[in-house]
Amino acid sequence: MTYLIKIIICTMTALLLCSTAFANTSEEDGKQPIEITSDTGSFDNIKGIAVYEGRVKVTQGSRLLTADRLELHRDAAGNAHKFIATGSPARYQSKTSPDKPLLHAKANTIEYDVQQQLLSLIGDARVEQDHDLYSAPRIECDQKTAD
Repeated sequence: MTYLIKIIICTMTALLLCSTAFANTSEEDGKQPIEITSDTGSFDNIKGIAVYEGRVKVTQGSRLLTADRLELHRDAAGNAHKFIATGSPARYQSKTSPDKPLLHAKANTIEYDVQQQLLSLIGDARVEQDHDLYSAPRIECDQKTAD
């Protein structure tokens, strides 16, 4: 029973922390609840790290992140500051605008720095939307400027 309570607390904490993780999508997505599912989850309150492993799925509106493993890091004040998703590959999709098709991204690692609003796709990175395709060993997107 203690393990189940720990997972529930971990999930609730992650839901609160994830609210700004996917900043470059529509406003409507940001108003939607976040749901995280995985095979296992743990939280280290001292280090401020939640770890989800095994078939990780994070959804919020049109946003979908799938990975083998997800780490959520928070600072001393309890604010989320970094998200690291890894997989073979980790995948992300979102509706960036009502008049555009879904944006699809994948990489071995997907990182998001909340303070810098920087999304990094690392290792076999690929971003595709409509007929546009970008691939490189590393792709970074500054969410403040949407570059």
